[in-house]
Parts: sequence; structure tokens; C-alpha cells
Amino acid sequence: MMALFGLGRKKPAKKKPAKKAVKKVKKKIKKISKKPVKKAKKTVKGAVAKKIIKKPAPKKEIKKVAKKEIKQVKLEEVRMDERKAFDLVKSSKIPVLSSTFIKNSKEMEMNIGKVGLPCIMKVSSKFIESKAKVSGVMKISSKEELIDSFAKLMKINGAEGVMIQPDTKGIELILKASNHPSFGKVISIAVGGEYSKIMKDVSFRIAPISTTDAEDMVRELKLFGVLESYNSGKSINFEKLHEIIVKLGNFSIKNNFKEVEINPLIANDEGCYSADIKIRK
Repeated sequence: MMALFGLGRKKPAKKKPAKKAVKKVKKKIKKISKKPVKKAKKTVKGAVAKKIIKKPAPKKEIKKVAKKEIKQVKLEEVRMDERKAFDLVKSSKIPVLSSTFIKNSKEMEMNIGKVGLPCIMKVSSKFIESKAKVSGVMKISSKEELIDSFAKLMKINGAEGVMIQPDTKGIELILKASNHPSFGKVISIAVGGEYSKIMKDVSFRIAPISTTDAEDMVRELKLFGVLESYNSGKSINFEKLHEIIVKLGNFSIKNNFKEVEINPLIANDEGCYSADIKIRK
């Protein structure tokens, strides 16, 4: 734990992207033990500091807060704001599920009449790795539930707002574009959702991707048969899926991000829609 405050370890050979920001947070954290709780809460941003109660923070508690705060600083530097990620992907002609981003209760009240039901409400944050793991996804069927669910989601640690989307049915897929040290930009497709629990089903190609590459990637999936008859014998719209894979390959080369993840991409017989997007800079 001492290593957390820069003690008892050698200096890293290479400078990390978040080094300055982390150092700044470490200095602030060290001061907490000498300050009353109210001042400590102001010093450390975020709801994590609320765990410190009534008296000057004990060392164990300081280290817990420090660990989470430093992790958040790193995430803030390397991961793009979710709304910006949606806008950027949408501008590249990759289909995105219609999404309304809401930051506070005032915005929620302004938009409540515009929300179609049923819908899905999700916590929105660059700090949360998995929305499902923090119970950050809720199905809404009434206007009353909108307000109640908004309040619950905003209590999740790291929440920056919520995202409201139509309740769209289909097969969940995972598309990724990532940097490989030897091959450069690598595009992958995997079957997600409930099927990901059954088997790891993934296919890879090096960008740029041709339509033939995209077709081959999809056919290589072990669960290709499920995509052919996902709903009463209907197949997903393979043409739209192939187009998105090609576009993601071009997008990854043009923007040179470390990773772009669309998870899930909801595929049905009408088309394919990006429902969650993460971009690591």
C-alpha cells in the first residue's frame, strides 16, 4: 500500500500519460489526514470521499480513497466522454441507437414528455467499465419509473448522467477495433449477451476491412446459425452488419484510437445499431 503514495518503489522508466495528474491527486490525498472531514471531502472530488466519517480520516480509509481517485484520474485521461464517443461514431455513418443523454434532474423533467415507452435507461460514465455489473441498466415501462430509476442510477459511484434508448430487440454482438503491437489495427466481432456465457465466439481481421473480409468474419463465428434464424426463422440484416464492420475498420485507421468498442451492437432483421460505445484515446 505504501507504493500508492510513491514510497518504496523505483521510478518508472517511461513516463505514464496520467503521471502528472496522479501526482497531484497523491499530494492532495496526503493532506486529508491533517484536515477535518468536511475539508477532506472538498479536497477529494467525487462521492468516494463520503465514506470518510465524522473524524479525521484514518490512514486505511485515505488509501482506499486514493486508490479509487487515482484510477478515476487515469480513466478520465484515457477514455472519451460517452456522449462525445456516440457523436463521433455517428458522424462516421456507423448506425447508433437513438439516445438521449441527461445529466441532472432538471434535464430529466424537461425530457420526460419526449421519452417513448417502453425504453431502456442506463447509467452514463467514462469511469464505469461494465454497466451491468453495477446494476446500471433498467427497463422502464411508465413515466413514474423514469424519475425513480433516474434517482437510483445517479447514486451509482462515478455516475455522470443517464442515457435513455428505445427498447430494441435483437442479437447482441461485440465489435472492437484495437491496436496490436505487431499487426496494427485489428478488428474483431464476437457474439455477446447471453450467448457469451455459453462460449467465447470471436473472429479477427487486420484493418482495412473489405466487404469480403467482413462476410468471412461473420461466417467464421460458431454461432453463425443463430444469426441466420435469431427470431422465428428470420435472419439478422447481414448486409448492414458487413457495412458496419468495414466502416469500423476505416474509422479506426482514420482516428488512431487505442480501442473502440461497440458493446452491444444490436442486430435484427431491420438493421444493426450501436447501443454502447467506449473509446480509449
